[in-house]
Amino acid sequence: MIKIVTDADASLPEEEMDRYDITTIPLWVHFGEETFREGVDLTTDEFYARLTSSKAL
Repeated sequence: MIKIVTDADASLPEEEMDRYDITTIPLWVHFGEETFREGVDLTTDEFYARLTSSKAL
């Protein structure tokens, strides 16, 4: 059996992920002392809001 696995940065459409049974592994994102998993602990909108307002990445 072959399984496709990618990281969250691939930003694949949900339809393709479902069709090909693709597993996504979240990326770890650090803002200062805080750490988040992309798409799990932090939405895309929250990521960009923090990106523009954070002094330390």
